[in-house]
Amino acid sequence: LTSGNGQDYDPGHGIRILEALKPDIVLVQEFNYGSNSISDYKEFSQTVVGTDYYAVDSTSFQIPNGVISKWPITSSGYWDDPNISNRELMWAVIDIPGPVDIFAVSVHLHTSPSSDQVTASLVIVDEVKSHKASHPGEYYYVVGGDFNGTASVSTNGFGKDNTFYASSPHPEDDNGNVNTNANRNSHYDFVLADPALHAFQVPVVFKSNVNYSARTFNDGLVFDTRTFSQSVLDEFFPDALTSDSGASNMQHMAIVKDFYIE
Repeated sequence: LTSGNGQDYDPGHGIRILEALKPDIVLVQEFNYGSNSISDYKEFSQTVVGTDYYAVDSTSFQIPNGVISKWPITSSGYWDDPNISNRELMWAVIDIPGPVDIFAVSVHLHTSPSSDQVTASLVIVDEVKSHKASHPGEYYYVVGGDFNGTASVSTNGFGKDNTFYASSPHPEDDNGNVNTNANRNSHYDFVLADPALHAFQVPVVFKSNVNYSARTFNDGLVFDTRTFSQSVLDEFFPDALTSDSGASNMQHMAIVKDFYIE
């Protein structure tokens, strides 16, 4: 969701998109903002989710991955993606209310060849399986971000050994389009939960701020501001602008899934 010429969030389009979605947890790619200082990242987190809780794979990477959260992030780190060097496979543990925490993985997989995407997904699958075996019942696992295609979304990738639920249906936009790139003709971006978390998935619902109506997306939302009039955005998704998803060098759409955990 970066825009402009610097692969960063400074122009504000991506931040408005995230604000409009009122998220609890955000898996961020190309997490560059200001000078990538602690104060910059805290400002980003405060703006989007209202807290100072963030984690990033490393500020030394050209386009780092990150996580921001409404709830405390208690630990974080990354695993090596063997095919790229300007970002890694970033993870963070989030202390949500209740006895089970969220183990979130934020990724930006290699563009080409597509086999590199599968390789990276299997690194994550192996690490998650090992972690789950060492901490049975302690975490819900989720992976999301820019997968740069669908090659890893199968039983040969993230779905291997039922580690993540990788089957359709996938989120759609207001017109029923599942594609997530700027031109809306390729499927690059996903949020995949492990079976335990997937069991809690519910429709995404955005309520009107002027009456009792709501907009519901049963399988999740691909948020493209261009599919809405400005009046609809003002009512359901303030402070987004219709032009935000079409900003210069905006390459992807935001993907939303909701989970109701008792």
